Amino acid sequence: MNHSTSKIPAAPATKEEATKPKTVSCSACNVEKDYAEFSKSQLERRLKKKTNPEGGVGKCTECVRDYDRKRRYDITPAMIEQRLLEQGGKCALKFCEERINIETAHVDHDHHTKKVRGLLCINCNTGIGKLGDKIDKLLMAACYLAKDEKNLSPEMLLDTNRSMEILNIWHKKILKDEAEKSKSASSSTSTSESTEIK
Repeated sequence: MNHSTSKIPAAPATKEEATKPKTVSCSACNVEKDYAEFSKSQLERRLKKKTNPEGGVGKCTECVRDYDRKRRYDITPAMIEQRLLEQGGKCALKFCEERINIETAHVDHDHHTKKVRGLLCINCNTGIGKLGDKIDKLLMAACYLAKDEKNLSPEMLLDTNRSMEILNIWHKKILKDEAEKSKSASSSTSTSESTEIK
């Protein structure tokens, strides 16, 4: 006969205790939260014995998200809330009516300057990201769609005209900046050459 020395866990004292959600405190915000509010890996780390190198340190999903946004975009929850207020709780792209909140908002940023442009819904963020955040690729995609005039309803045509006006203003500014840079570089070269002649 095999005699096991392991102890059988005691049964819950009451039905309420048996059905009560299991909770643990987050090691970052110290708030007692349901197991479901932790990712599997963070929960495992939190429940490990503190003698383990990773033991006792596990963050809830909210704290992990806030930490990641701060690290990647230097943006805080308060800044997210403010931006959501400015955007009316919707995706930053004007044609999109998708409602977003602090949990579902995707932070859109310029990959070169790291500056945050706005908060997008998952679909718009994915669409822009798939085209590499490149204006030329987005314009080429728009031109491709525009080949079929049947796609342009009166509402779409109006929105397209507004978008083209914004693009024209942007394009003129780009051309002006490039011209000034070229003029400045040319002036610096001329000054340098005249100094060498003297």
